[in-house]
Amino acid sequence: MSEQNKPAEQQQHTPGEWQTNYNSGLDPEWGINDEIRRELFSVYDADGCGAANARLAAAAPELLAACLATLTDLDVCMSNYPAWDKNRRALRAAITKATGEQ
Repeated sequence: MSEQNKPAEQQQHTPGEWQTNYNSGLDPEWGINDEIRRELFSVYDADGCGAANARLAAAAPELLAACLATLTDLDVCMSNYPAWDKNRRALRAAITKATGEQ
């Protein structure tokens, strides 16, 4: 299935490193930009956590890549350790939520 034919929730995210952008005095105060400074989305500071939420959102591509790599390693190396299965399932569920894939 081509990327264009996938449901919106299963399409790839904007690649590259995302960055936070503080818009002093504007609403919303925080923007998440791609590598060439195009705003991808906004983060409102309704509860005083705007800066922390913006940093977390900007880290999403790197967090997803790290989770995918870790899950691959866990699947290969930890298959004989059932105690890790709960953590592997949680990691897989978070990746599924982030990617929209089943």
